[in-house]
Order: sequence, then structure tokens, then C-alpha cells
Amino acid sequence: MQPATILILAGLAGTIAISLTTLFLLWNVRSGMTRNLAVALIVLLVCAAVLTLFSSAGIPPGFELFILGLSDTLVYWSVAVELHMILSFSKWRRLSFTGLGYLIIYLPVLASTFSLAVVGGLLPSTMHVSHQMIPPFASFGPLDLMVMVTGAFYVFGSMSTLLLMLWTGAGEISAELWAILTIIGLGLSASLGMLAVVPGISLAATYLIVSSLIALVLGRAALKKSLLIVPQREERAVESPIELLRPGATYIFLREKQQARELFVLYLKSGRLGLWVTRRPPREARELYKLDKTPFIWLTSSAVPGENCMDPGEFGPLSTAISNFTREAKDYLILIEGVEYIMSKTGFQTVIKLVQYLNDRVMSTGGMLLLGMNPQAFRESELALLKSEAAGVFEDEDIRPPPRGRAEAEPRSGAAQPGASASGR
Repeated sequence: MQPATILILAGLAGTIAISLTTLFLLWNVRSGMTRNLAVALIVLLVCAAVLTLFSSAGIPPGFELFILGLSDTLVYWSVAVELHMILSFSKWRRLSFTGLGYLIIYLPVLASTFSLAVVGGLLPSTMHVSHQMIPPFASFGPLDLMVMVTGAFYVFGSMSTLLLMLWTGAGEISAELWAILTIIGLGLSASLGMLAVVPGISLAATYLIVSSLIALVLGRAALKKSLLIVPQREERAVESPIELLRPGATYIFLREKQQARELFVLYLKSGRLGLWVTRRPPREARELYKLDKTPFIWLTSSAVPGENCMDPGEFGPLSTAISNFTREAKDYLILIEGVEYIMSKTGFQTVIKLVQYLNDRVMSTGGMLLLGMNPQAFRESELALLKSEAAGVFEDEDIRPPPRGRAEAEPRSGAAQPGASASGR
């Protein structure tokens, strides 16, 4: 075996080890579409790399074509997932997760896989194993054209998508996108250069290493964008149960956001788990209300050490982080301030989708959602649509926590909340 080939295979073994480490880290992140794509991508590449390493040690006669064909197919599927994952970090991610988006992304690899598995099986004489390179690679006869077209589609599709995202500023992971472009450029240059110097080198292994490096960059991006919120209880300070709001419902607080804060803290001090999504620095609320354990999400485009910061323009990661919290917590309360700020970054349609999604979550899990917002930031029709999702809408001084944390005996509203002027749906 040539020294250059040994070096390539050693690099491949190294990428497997790093990929498995990344996979372990991703596995500890709660489920999300981008995380699931990253897991699938790394699994595909690890399997393909193991098959490639296995082929270098010698494949038993009769199994060469199957193993090499499977390895090539896994690589093509991984490239399709890479393209999908790149799009998941862009402003066009919604299009990529529609039926048409799935069809465009995966149709070429589906056609290629079908041809290799079915047509190749019916016409075995057109498929053979070539030993001109070490390790050997599969040649699919007339089907090579389809494989080449599939590869060209993903190469040019990924390159054009990357360049467009960087040029228009639509990418949320610009540093990672530049790294991917660098890896592709260096990978192609190194492959062509090594092929000219060492004609017997395995291009299949070289391409696999390049794909693995891209997967690691995307895996890092998925880890960076995944915000894991751990529910924690505050020290109990109110013994009497608080029954001001009905579990499994959403409540909107207009103008007087302080009411929502006081009620939220009262529930925390009575033993409920809470998550506070705020536009203001969390340390202010921690110091004012003596909150030591309650997790916060700070809506800001800046990264602040020690804080769970999230760009309000990133609807997917924000909804995923809150959803993960609702999945882990029991008897919880969520306070979201700055709804109008989220709207200014994403538009009203995104806000109403977020509210509808979270309302469904609290109804199915028995939690409570408090939304503090400025009504003047919304059109009348928009405000009406938001109110339709709420079990109660409070304005001015509709609700105040009872003294010393003692709950009222009977809520005054039919929607199971106190405010006499609260509007039930």
C-alpha cells in the first residue's frame, strides 16, 4: 500500500474518531430539526468511512461490489443531508422543509440509489469493481453518468447556496460557511494535486474526508445554535398553593407588564418551575426578585458570557429551546416579554405561529404561558388574533398577587382567572 494512501486512510480514521465525539455531544442536545440532520449526517459518514477502511483491508470475493456500492450511496446521501443542513441555517429554511423542498433536495439521490440498487441488480454485467486505485472502487457502467450528474447537482447546488447566503447575508453561521468553502476549495485542490503526483491514490477516501470535515463544521454549528435549558426550582417561600391561573392556558398582559412579572415570581416561590424570556439583561430580574436558579433566555443579537442569549430573529432555535423546556419540566410557567421585539425582527406571521405553537404545548402539558406585550405595537387585527389564542387578557390593574402569597378562594372569571375585565375566549 502506498504511503500516500496510508496517510489518507489514517486521516479517515481520525475523522471517524472526531465524528463519534461530535455525535456524542449532539446526542445530549434535545431534539430539533437541525440537530437531527446533524446526527443523521455524521452517522452516514461514519458508516461510509468504516466501509472504506474495511475495503482497504481486502473485501472477500463476491462482496466487493455490494460494499463499495453501499459506501458510495451513503456518501451521496450524506451530501444531500449536508445541503439540507446548510439550508436549515438560512432564511430560506422554511422552503427546504416543505414537500417541494424535500423533493428538490432528495430527488437526485433517490433516483441514483434506485438505479444502483434496482437497475444495477438487473444488469450486473454493467457494474464491476476496478482495482486501479487502492482501495478499489465501484464502476457502474452506463449508470456512472447518473452518479456523476447527481454529484454535480450537489456540488454546484451547495456551492451556489453557500455563496448566495454569504453574499446576501442570509446565513446565520457565516464563520462556519466560510470554513466550509475553504474545506471544499482545499479538498478539491488537494485531490487534483495528489492525483497528479500519486495516480494510485484513493479519491473516494479523499472525498469522504472532505465530506466528514464539512459534517464536523455543521455539527459544531448545530451545537452552537442548540440552547439547552435545564429546569430548576427556586427555594420555596410560599406554602399555600397558588391558583390564580388555570393550568394549560395562555394569558396576555397588556401595558402593565409588571403584573405578569409579579405573578410569575409568585408562582416560582410556590414551587413551580419557570422559564423567563426577556429583552432586558437577566441579572436585573435576578437581583430584583432574588431568583437564583430559574433559567432565562435573553433576546439579544449579542453573545454575553454566562447568559443564554438568542437572536430573536432565529425563530427555529427559540421555539426549540422553549419546547425542550416544556418537555423536561412539570408544573411549569413561561413568561415571555418582548413579543413586539420578536415581531420587529421576524414579522407578525412568525410571532403568531410561535404563540400558537406554545399555546398548543402548554395545553397538552398542563403548563402556563404568560405573554407581556405593548398593544400599540400591533394592528387591531393582529392584536385580535393574538387575543384569540389566550384564555385571559389583562389590562391596567386587572390582576394583582394576593398579600403574603395567599391565593383567592374562587377565581372571578369563567376562564379560571381573576381579573373581572379579563376577556376569555
